[in-house]
Order: sequence, then structure tokens, then C-alpha cells
Amino acid sequence: TNTTTGVKNTPKAESTISLYPNPNTGIFNLDINSTQGNTHVSVEVYNLLGEKIYSLTDDFTKNKHYQIDLSNKQDGVYLVNIRTGFESRTERVIVNR
Repeated sequence: TNTTTGVKNTPKAESTISLYPNPNTGIFNLDINSTQGNTHVSVEVYNLLGEKIYSLTDDFTKNKHYQIDLSNKQDGVYLVNIRTGFESRTERVIVNR
């Protein structure tokens, strides 16, 4: 018996995420560009003790620029968790004045 299976080829929803400059002096930029229409984003920043020190949620269409200000925090390494409707990733940023 021959069995044929197929996979429907559907366009993948994608987004590109840029976090810069890194290292920085406490203020850095987050750019999210989406190939789809309306996109939900959640950004959380944690120190290395696991404490959430910054968060934002937003809905946007296509492209969005955020400026994140940690200038009132200590120098060190922070983890930035970025979630969109298409992906979730964690980036390390270094604050060094």
C-alpha cells in the first residue's frame, strides 16, 4: 500500500529583532520589524538574580522602535526577554558606564 502525505506550504510569519548598542551606558534600543500586520510584543528585563526590573507590552503594526532606559540601574549584565506573536528569545545586554 502506498501512502502519500503532503504539507501545505503556508507563508511563515516572521519578525526581526535588533537590540543595540551592546554594551551600552544604560539606554539601548529595541527594533522589531514584522512581516505580518498587527503584532503583540512583551519585553521584560531581568537582573542576574532573576528579578524583573523592567517590562512593557504593546501592540503594533509592521515596525516598532523602543528605547529602554536602565540608566538608574547598576552596571552589569541583564537578560532581555522579548516575546512576539511569532517568537520568544532572550538577549544579554551589558550596562557599563
